[in-house]
Amino acid sequence: MLLHQLTLTVGLVLGAPPPTPVAEIVPDVMPGDVELAVIPTPRRARMGDGMIAVGRVALCVPAWDDLRAGGPQLAELLQIKDAPKSLTPADALASAEADTLALVGHPDRFPALAEGLRAGPHSFDSLRQLPNNDQGYILSVRWDPAARRNVILIAASTGQGAYYAIQTLRQLTWVKDGRVHVREAEILDWPAFPARGSKRPSGAWEWALKGNFCYEIARDLPAAQRHFADWYVAAFLPSVSEMREGRTVAGLLDASPAGVTRALNWVQTARAAGARDYCVHVDDQKEELAAESAKLFHGDYHAALAHLLRQVYAAVKEADPKATLYFCPVPYWTLADYETSAGKLRAVGGLPEDCGLMLCGPEVTSGPIPAADVARYSRLYGARRKALIYDNHLRDLDLGPVPARDPALADVAIGISPERGTATTRATRLDWAWNPEAYDPQRSLLLACREFAGFQNWRKVYDMVASIEYALPGPEDRTRAEVLARIEGELARGGRLIEELRDRPDAGLEGRLTLPRLTAGRFEHPAHGLIDEAAVCRRALSAGEIARVMKEGLGALYPALPAEPDAGGALARADFLAAWLFDEAGGTTARDLTGRGHDGRLDSAAVLAGGGVFGGALSLPPSGGCVTTPYAEALASETFTLMAWVKLRPAGKYALILSRAGGKPDERQGLLVAHGDGGLPYLHGGTGARVKVDDDQWHHLAATFDGAFHRFYVDGRLQSQAPPRNPPRPVRAAVHLGAYPLAAPVNPLAGFAFNVTDQAGPAWNHLAVTRRDLIARHAFREIECPAAVGPIAVDGAPDEEVWARAPEASDFVLSGAGTLMPPDRQARFRCLRDERCLYIALRVAGKVAPGDRPPRDDLRGPAAEFIRVLIDPRHTHREIYDFRLAANGDRFDGYFPIGPAAGPTGLDWDSGWTTSVRAGPEEWTAEIAIPLAALGVAPGAGDVMGLQVWHGRALWSYVPRWWGVQEPTQLGHLRVK
Repeated sequence: MLLHQLTLTVGLVLGAPPPTPVAEIVPDVMPGDVELAVIPTPRRARMGDGMIAVGRVALCVPAWDDLRAGGPQLAELLQIKDAPKSLTPADALASAEADTLALVGHPDRFPALAEGLRAGPHSFDSLRQLPNNDQGYILSVRWDPAARRNVILIAASTGQGAYYAIQTLRQLTWVKDGRVHVREAEILDWPAFPARGSKRPSGAWEWALKGNFCYEIARDLPAAQRHFADWYVAAFLPSVSEMREGRTVAGLLDASPAGVTRALNWVQTARAAGARDYCVHVDDQKEELAAESAKLFHGDYHAALAHLLRQVYAAVKEADPKATLYFCPVPYWTLADYETSAGKLRAVGGLPEDCGLMLCGPEVTSGPIPAADVARYSRLYGARRKALIYDNHLRDLDLGPVPARDPALADVAIGISPERGTATTRATRLDWAWNPEAYDPQRSLLLACREFAGFQNWRKVYDMVASIEYALPGPEDRTRAEVLARIEGELARGGRLIEELRDRPDAGLEGRLTLPRLTAGRFEHPAHGLIDEAAVCRRALSAGEIARVMKEGLGALYPALPAEPDAGGALARADFLAAWLFDEAGGTTARDLTGRGHDGRLDSAAVLAGGGVFGGALSLPPSGGCVTTPYAEALASETFTLMAWVKLRPAGKYALILSRAGGKPDERQGLLVAHGDGGLPYLHGGTGARVKVDDDQWHHLAATFDGAFHRFYVDGRLQSQAPPRNPPRPVRAAVHLGAYPLAAPVNPLAGFAFNVTDQAGPAWNHLAVTRRDLIARHAFREIECPAAVGPIAVDGAPDEEVWARAPEASDFVLSGAGTLMPPDRQARFRCLRDERCLYIALRVAGKVAPGDRPPRDDLRGPAAEFIRVLIDPRHTHREIYDFRLAANGDRFDGYFPIGPAAGPTGLDWDSGWTTSVRAGPEEWTAEIAIPLAALGVAPGAGDVMGLQVWHGRALWSYVPRWWGVQEPTQLGHLRVK
C-alpha cells in the first residue's frame, strides 16, 4: 500500500503543545457557542473545549483515486505545501519531525488508522452498521499526551465519506497569527437521506455543505463528480401538442412507436450525460392521449402510460441494472384525488416492479409533509422503491430557513429535491436533509449566514434576512395594526442593511467557504450560433406580414413602409417597437433600426460578424453571450410579435433567442429553443412548434399574441395556436438576445455575502414596493370569537339568535390578483365557541344545485364549490388543522404538523367534527363544529389562534407572497373573547 506524507516546516518541533481553550483562539462573536459549529449538524458529536495547534504535519492517505477533491482540499486546509513523498506506515508513525499526524482512509486497509480509532469512542464497526454508511465517516481530532502529538483521524468506507469528513473538519478549523488550530472533536456521522440537493443547484458551495444531488439539469457534471455531487436524475416529459379544430392542445401523452423511440433515445442521451437515475413525469399535463396513441390504446390513457413506462424501464435497466426509474403522475400531491389515477394504473399492470415515485407534500407547495401520506401514496401506486419528494415550499425570493419536517420521511423517501430558493434557504435544506432530528431552523439560518458572510458580517446578513422574512422569529400575538407597523419597520431596516452590505469593502465579506468571485459574463440559457434581424412589434402581425418580413428583410423593408398604418391597418413603421439588424462592423453596440434609441449593449463574448441572412449577424459562442437593451416604457405592450432569424447548434438545455422577462410568469415573453427536447422552439408561457431548429441551418421564428391567442410560426408557416396559460400583461423589463445575463456587481465581492445581498434586493423590493399596499389592505386580518350564549344546532342554517351576536368577516381576496371577489361570489363567516367546540358559520354567494348522492368523507378530488378552514390552534406556526367542506356536503379533515409528528397525521387524522350544508336560491350556507379536544386546546379570553378561510381561489386573510396554502405564517388571527 502506498502512503503519502506531506510536511510543512515551521521551525524546530519539540512536540505539540497541549490544547488551548477555544475561547482563547476563536473570537466570541456568535450566540450559543456556534463559532466552530458544523452545518449540516453531525448525527453524533462530542465537541471538545480545546483546540490543537497544527505545525508540521505528517499526512498519510492511501493511494485512493476516488478521494478526488478531498486530498488537495485537506492539504490546503492544514497548510501543507510540500510535494508528497512515499512513506511507509511505520516511518509515518515514527516521524519525529511532525507534531501532527493526520490519517485518512479505510481502516480495514490501513492498520495505523484502525489502531488510532481504538483510542476513541467510535469504532468502524459502528459506522458499517449504520444506514447510508457509504456516505458516513468518523472524524477524531485530539491531542495524544503520551506522544505529545496531535492526531487527526478520518475513517470512511468510501472517498465520498472521507470528503464529507473534510468538509466538517473545515468548519472546526481556525487560523490565528498564521497558525492553524482545530477544535477537538469525536464525531460519528452519516446522512438521513442519501440524496440531498436541488433541482437547479446554485453553485459549488452546495458541495461543501454535503450536497450530492440534482434533478433534471446536470450543470457542470464533471466538476460535480469531482466533489461527489454526482447523483443526477434526468427527467423526461412524454407529452406533445397537436392542432385540433384550429387550435393547439398541449400536454397530450405520446405512447406511440414514435413516442417510445423518443423516450428510449432520451435514456441513451441522459446516460451519456452522466445520469444515475431517471424520471418520467406527466405532472401538470392532461390525462389525455395524442391522436395516434388514442387509436393504438383505444382511448385508455393509463394503458398507454403503463406501456410507455415498461418500455422506458427496460431501457433504463439495460443501460444500468443499478439505476432507478421514478415516475411523477398527474396528481403528484397527496391531497389530490390520486386514488382514482393509481387504481386505473394498477388495473392495467401498474408500475414496473421496482420503480419509485416522485411526489410533493399535501399541496404542490407544502410546509408539512407527513410520512404516513407519502407511504400511503406509494402503496396505492404499487411503488416498491422509496419516493423522491419534489419540494416547492420556498420559492425564488424566499430567504428564510426551510421548516422542519417529520424525520420519519427518511423511512419513505430517498431525498427531497427543492426547485428553488436563495442561498440561505438552500443551505438550511441541506442541513435538514442530513440530520432532520437535530434541525433547528433559526440555528441553521444563523450558521448559513456565517458560512456566507464570515464572522464579521454574519449578524448583518442574518438581520437582513430576518427583516425581509417578516414572519421570523415566530407567531405574532399583537393586533393587526401593531403587526403591520412592525412589518413596515422591519422592511425599512432590511433596506438599510442591504445597502450597508453592498457598500462593504471586499475584505469585510469573506465567508468561511472559499468561493469564486461573482464576475460578469455568466449566463443562463445561452444560444450558440447566429441571430439576425430580431424585432419586437406592438401588435400580432399576420402570417402574410411575417412572410413579407422574411422575404424582403427588415433592412430593405422598414424604410419603405409608411410611418403610420392606413385605414386598412397595413404594416407600418409604427408597428415596430425595436429592431436590430446586427449589420454594424464590429463594436459593442447593436443599433435599433427604428431610431427610437433602443440600442443593445454587447457583452464581451457576443460578436457582430458577417454571415447573416441579410448582411451581418450576432455571433454567440457556446460559453454564452448576449445583447441587452435597457427597459423602456415604449417597449411594453399587451399585444406583440417577437421574431428573429436563427442558425443554432445545441448548447445546454435551452437557448434564449429574444426575451422580455419580468418577475412573474405572466410577465415573461420570449423566444426559446429546447435543446433537451429535440431542438424545438417555443414561446415562454405560450405555444411552440414540433420543428427542429438547432440543426445549424437558418430558420425564421415568430411568436404573436393578439389578446386572445398565442401563435407560433417557423419559416413563415403557422405551427400552433392556443390561448395563454396566464393572461399576459405588458412586460416592463429589459430585452435580452442570446441569453439571460446573470446579475453581477460592478465591484465583485470575494465572499458569498454579495450573492445573498443580491438575492435579498429583489425580495425586499417585492414586499416593500410591489406588495406593501396589498399587505396593508388585506393581510393578517382579525375576527373575534365570542362565547356562545345559547345552544347551536349544526343544521346548515346559521339563523339562531346566538349567531347574530358574533362579528362577521368578509371581503375575500382573489389569490394571485389581490382584488376583492365580486359581490355575487363573496363569502361571509362568523365564529363562536363553547367549552366543547369551535363553531364556524358560513354564507357563500352563488347558486348551487342540490347534491344527487350521499356526501363523501374524503373531499380531495375536484369540487365546484367548497370552503376550507385552516387553524393553528396554539398559534405556534408549527401545525395546521385543515378542514374542507363542499356545497354538496363532501368533506375532509387532516392534521399537518411542521416538525416531528406526534400521533396520526395527514390523511390518517380524524377530528370527529360535525358539519351541515344547505343550498338556497342565492347562496349556500354551512355550519361546522370542531371539537376543541381534537385541536388540543381549551381557549380562554385573550387567547389567539391562527385562522384562514378559503373559498375557491379567494382568501380571507391575504398575504401576497406564496408559501403554499398551508403556510401558518400567512394566517389571520382568531381572537378569543
